[in-house]
Amino acid sequence: MAKAEKVLAQKEQKYIQKISDLEFQLAQYKRLVFGQKRERFEKADENQLSLPFEIDPVTAGKQEEQFEEKRTKNVLRKNQVIKGVCRFLTTFLLKK
Repeated sequence: MAKAEKVLAQKEQKYIQKISDLEFQLAQYKRLVFGQKRERFEKADENQLSLPFEIDPVTAGKQEEQFEEKRTKNVLRKNQVIKGVCRFLTTFLLKK
């Protein structure tokens, strides 16, 4: 009888520890999801280089043209592949 009570007490202690761990995790998740969110803007370092986000219109136009050229080439290649596959399938199906 004393052995059974001892085992039960150990299990109870184990479950109490598990519950407290899970409650702590839940509190952390709540804090993560619902906690205050803010960005802190600190003074920029004078030695840090800046990123050039704005480009001149001439360069932007050239880049856009290059992109369009690549895009049209890719579309033409895909169309050629599709036509080739269609030709292959039609010849393959007509042979049967």
